[in-house]
Amino acid sequence: MLPKGPSHEPADLAALLVSRKAVLNPGLSLSYDESLVILRGAGSYLFDDTGRPYLDCVNNVCHVGHCHPRVVTALATQAAQLNTNSRYLHPGRLAYAQRLAGLFPDPLEVVQLVNSGSEATELALRMARAKSGAQHFLVLGGGYHGNSAGAMGVSPYKLTPRGAAGVRIGCTNCRAQIPMEACTGAPILLRPMRTRLNRPVSMWKPVAEGSRRFWPSP
Repeated sequence: MLPKGPSHEPADLAALLVSRKAVLNPGLSLSYDESLVILRGAGSYLFDDTGRPYLDCVNNVCHVGHCHPRVVTALATQAAQLNTNSRYLHPGRLAYAQRLAGLFPDPLEVVQLVNSGSEATELALRMARAKSGAQHFLVLGGGYHGNSAGAMGVSPYKLTPRGAAGVRIGCTNCRAQIPMEACTGAPILLRPMRTRLNRPVSMWKPVAEGSRRFWPSP
């Protein structure tokens, strides 16, 4: 039997949509043709304003289920004691980092804690630039790596006509011969090909004249 959430008065969906449009960034998308009013989560389920449960196969944040009691208790305990940043020493932070590092394969041994996937992507981009000395990235079409400027710059999924304006890393030597002022902001996009992705960049060519999508040369 499916779990049942507490009943509420059905929300005024039209009023919520008007308020959302007025106060939230329009770049934040809503899922489904008829938007859901989700008020609670528990385990693998989300519950709407009528108490109806939905099996959650979408969210990737709650890896141990929504509102896991041990996680909720740990969060509440820590929030009631201390919530600050890493400029101070704290034995709990070090113990957690040591335990986490112990799960890594060699030679990984250093931990950098971040707050989100976007922040992790930004850090990875900075580390890659620092290590390689290069400034540009080769990415696959359709990829999505976060909502920060740098993460969106390597996320073709987000580079739509509505959201791409001004988001670009700064391309040089464009193989599609697109002037910087005419560029939509996407890095070079590669069509996924299982047998040819390891070919040198010089062997890739545009799919069509003026396109930023590239096929491997014969």
